[in-house]
Amino acid sequence: MTGVSLISDEDFEAINKRSKVDVGDIIFGMIGTIGNPVVLDRDDFAIKNVALIKNGEVPSSFLIQLLKSPIFAEYIRNEYAGNTQKFLGLSKIRDYKYLAPSSDEQKKIGAFFSQLDNLITLHQRKVFCKINMPECNI
Repeated sequence: MTGVSLISDEDFEAINKRSKVDVGDIIFGMIGTIGNPVVLDRDDFAIKNVALIKNGEVPSSFLIQLLKSPIFAEYIRNEYAGNTQKFLGLSKIRDYKYLAPSSDEQKKIGAFFSQLDNLITLHQRKVFCKINMPECNI
């Protein structure tokens, strides 16, 4: 692997003691480019300088949609600090208040929007493929 920096096993373990990632957790940037939340589908890496939201009472499929919403983006714009390099503190993330439906409805809403996101991605790939590789059969 060229251009990749690896950390020692000791550093990996030290980071994971503080912020171990699990499948279903959500991470997103807090420094520089703030936001861009991602639901984790693997747990074999360490994180640093990103927000980690542990998979808990609120289903990740619902919470990720909330974190991608224009309402949360507006909250971030109003709360981050810094002029040259933007920064959003963990306390601002923890303090974010929102209204939510019942747990059952959260699961349904999360599943619906996850399915919609997947459909959009599929159509974007088809368009890209047809434009850039006309022989493509997606």
